[in-house]
Amino acid sequence: MSLSNSLARPTETSTTEGDALAGLPAEILRIRKLIPLRRLDDPTFAALVQHASVERRAAGKPLFRAGFDEQWIFYLLDGEVEIVDDRGQGFRLEGGSLETAHPLSPHIKARVLATVTRDACYVRMPADLLDLKAAPRARAGLEVQELSDDSKEIDNQLLFAVSHALMDGSFTLPMLPDIALRIRDAANDPGKGVADIVKLVQADAVIAAYCLKIANSAAYVAASPVQGVQDAVMRMGVAATRDLITAFTLKDLFSALDSDTRALMRMAWQHSSRIAALSYVIARHSQRVNAEQALLAGLVHDIGMLVLLREWPVHAQSAIDSQMLKVLARELNGAVGSMVLRAWHFPDSIVSAALEAEHWTRTEQDGLDLSDCIVLAHAHDKAPPAWSDTVPAIEHIAAYRKLRDGTLSPSRRLLLVEEAEKEIRAVHELLGA
Repeated sequence: MSLSNSLARPTETSTTEGDALAGLPAEILRIRKLIPLRRLDDPTFAALVQHASVERRAAGKPLFRAGFDEQWIFYLLDGEVEIVDDRGQGFRLEGGSLETAHPLSPHIKARVLATVTRDACYVRMPADLLDLKAAPRARAGLEVQELSDDSKEIDNQLLFAVSHALMDGSFTLPMLPDIALRIRDAANDPGKGVADIVKLVQADAVIAAYCLKIANSAAYVAASPVQGVQDAVMRMGVAATRDLITAFTLKDLFSALDSDTRALMRMAWQHSSRIAALSYVIARHSQRVNAEQALLAGLVHDIGMLVLLREWPVHAQSAIDSQMLKVLARELNGAVGSMVLRAWHFPDSIVSAALEAEHWTRTEQDGLDLSDCIVLAHAHDKAPPAWSDTVPAIEHIAAYRKLRDGTLSPSRRLLLVEEAEKEIRAVHELLGA
């Protein structure tokens, strides 16, 4: 979903936004359109932002530090910050991006230090203000009302409860399976090579068998089959081995005790597997995007939804209906997904692909990129989950216009996808879907 309209910068206070918002600074009106604050009514928002401050910080200065600033959340409006994680690795976020449509918090374990890299303007506010499900607090001008029978209000308050859990660190983010983590670390270490990867793979019989199966599949067809793990890794390459093993280990990450949540998780996994297989084929056809990375990006693009499905009953103590599924996907899926993928040290391209999975009009790159493959895969998913956006006509999808061969079938689907149905099914099966 595109947030370009919601991130637009107002030039002045609009008189049409209601008397409650009259006189608020332009920077405060900008966070009015961000997540989850945009779900508040005007009087509640106006009361809440009495406790917010608009601040500016020059490049080189810290924005927040874990251990000192946990009581605050930050909305980055302009400029750029570098977030350094608990392993000393960093990534950058720019004001106005999809990721900064959500508040930043030092509570998340992977975010321990934020330093301004380009002069920044941001809004700082107490983190506990997001906890609208809590008892009313005696903050001047702000009183949280009791829940009514109105379903929209109940959904909003429960949504804020989950948002607050994300910010205060009580929301449990999953860990990448140990074997996948060790193989990714080895593959990304310039001091290690194929022999190190082979030793790790050979230590796990299931992973070793999977590598042999992949290397001998149609995707890597060759004159003779490989018999050993070393030959399999050599045929696939270190980077592809890393990404394919990561994809294979993800299936068992999520489980649920109750049947309703288990059914939703199964739906999410099947959807992600289909998007992974479609993305793989589209990337191979494009010859511009690494196919194995597209497969992995497709498989993790909804990782936020999987986490939300698992955590929702814990923090909201309520069943999820179809309306709430769409709200969760629209408001929090991207935020949770980016947190998980950042914590797993996935590259920016995969994080962006998860955030932009249904951004039908994105035109950031002239040529087809990883995010475009995920978008086009969504346009061809024959059984989208309940939380997916409505797919526009393919001619209205910006990624379609970047294809070298955009030939359509009579059913208005990409011909390249319809001709690759057998390959798509094979990849789907290799993922264990």
